[in-house]
Amino acid sequence: MKETMAIIRNVHVGNRDTGRPCLWFSVYISESDAALQVFINDRMLKMIRQSGVYDIKELEGAPCWVETDGEIIRFVRFWK
Repeated sequence: MKETMAIIRNVHVGNRDTGRPCLWFSVYISESDAALQVFINDRMLKMIRQSGVYDIKELEGAPCWVETDGEIIRFVRFWK
């Protein structure tokens, strides 16, 4: 897998269909290449801490690093 830059869009926090609090957003490599990312429990808390934002909506439009192999897009870390 190779790392590439992506943009975070559609940031939300809620229960979704997991029944547990979670953070979810889409990462866009291009206009037509995107993937939904969902983080639950400890991973969600870790993500919010690492982001360094006061309000989670501040992540809207933020750059990040993702891994991709052409089909799968997986969030790696926030760009700092």
